[in-house]
Amino acid sequence: MIITIMKKNRLIEDKIDIAVLIILIILFGFFAFFCEVSWCGDSYQYENQFPMREPVYSLILQLLKFLAGEAYMCILGIIQNLLACVCIYWTYKKLSDIWHFGILGRAATLICLLAPHIVTPLASKTHLIITNTVMTEGITLSLYYIWFIYSVRLIVGQPVIEKKTSYMIRMTLLALILAMTRGQLILCVLMSFVLYIVKALIDKEENNKIKKIIVYVLLFMVVMLSKTQLTKWYNLIESGNYVNTISSKPMLLANIAYVCDESDAKYIKDEDLRQAFIGVIRLINENSISYEDAEGGIISKARFHEAGHETINFDIIDPEIRKVIYERYGIDESEFFKLMINEDELCGTIAKQILPHITGKYFRNYMIISVLGFVRSIAVEKSILPVYALLMYLFSIALTIVLLRKDKTNRRAWCMVFTLIMICGNVLGTALVIQCITRYMIYNLPFFYITGLSMIGSLKES
Repeated sequence: MIITIMKKNRLIEDKIDIAVLIILIILFGFFAFFCEVSWCGDSYQYENQFPMREPVYSLILQLLKFLAGEAYMCILGIIQNLLACVCIYWTYKKLSDIWHFGILGRAATLICLLAPHIVTPLASKTHLIITNTVMTEGITLSLYYIWFIYSVRLIVGQPVIEKKTSYMIRMTLLALILAMTRGQLILCVLMSFVLYIVKALIDKEENNKIKKIIVYVLLFMVVMLSKTQLTKWYNLIESGNYVNTISSKPMLLANIAYVCDESDAKYIKDEDLRQAFIGVIRLINENSISYEDAEGGIISKARFHEAGHETINFDIIDPEIRKVIYERYGIDESEFFKLMINEDELCGTIAKQILPHITGKYFRNYMIISVLGFVRSIAVEKSILPVYALLMYLFSIALTIVLLRKDKTNRRAWCMVFTLIMICGNVLGTALVIQCITRYMIYNLPFFYITGLSMIGSLKES
């Protein structure tokens, strides 16, 4: 009787899996063939291999443009939608099998995995379709799903021992590709090696643990060095400049200038840069887009910062710093890449000299930006949803503690710990230099809810 019921449930689940695949094919097929592929603000820089952008996506665009000419955007749309379809289905199957989800669990898993593709068009300012836009998320979101499942399988102990080395190699390469496609995903490389080290520490069958940990640390350094060198060689070949990816320092300076006043310029040693920074602060104040102009609660202040960040970066800092560069080196927009490299260097100099003296002001705004990032990681900031997000975080933490107190080896609870670490890393890393816009934050949204659902199932079983 029990065997018959199990077979019947398995048959139903198989039918659900087929239905899920059909839904994905219809949805992403519709996006690919009936929705236009559009540009976003960053698309031009990726298409033209600017050193301000990571290499992988730019190389993909370059290859497609070489193969298909002006029709490359149509091909890109098909590739990105096909990749999303395949990766979501693979992730759905793996999670359903790992957590032994039934009918409702499978349906919820699909909805969660599709959420970023639904939330972004509906809730973001640009209302873009991720897979139909020339931007890195068109491939990184899909590949991140795969990397996350690799991580989950390590946590739950799925990889076969004989295949563990090749498994880790594939996982590391995938993390490296993600990091070289979108800079914020360098977190994937770091967390991959953290998992390898933790795995070595807790695995009773592991021999020579200290030796393996040393090897993992050395390999991490090699991977990071490889990323840097590959990026520099890419930029040397494409633009003639042997530099790592640039542009983060002007964005960091925008966040610093946002909270500064003119008196903070005294910390800058270079007279030209000091006067340029004073000009930046005056323009920020004239446009009423400084930290002091922000009103309302935390979310309102974070959105105010977000609304003014690009104005500060591109319309205020760029012209002021470029005046110094032209007067000092004779470089202008006609040598744009050299201009940007010098701007990145000078902005870094200013930031390094000012930041130690304004850490209190900077940290307050940093936490405000981060709060919005945490909300957007699992919800949107409309209506009472920020309160809902806070309650969901508290619930997930409380449930994790309950499960770990009952069983310190509870894999579902440890997966939630990992998910929360990834959310924290993504939010806190992004907020350092730029605003936490929706498409930067959505990577972990599905896994927060799916892992939470698995923990509720674990609580019922215990």
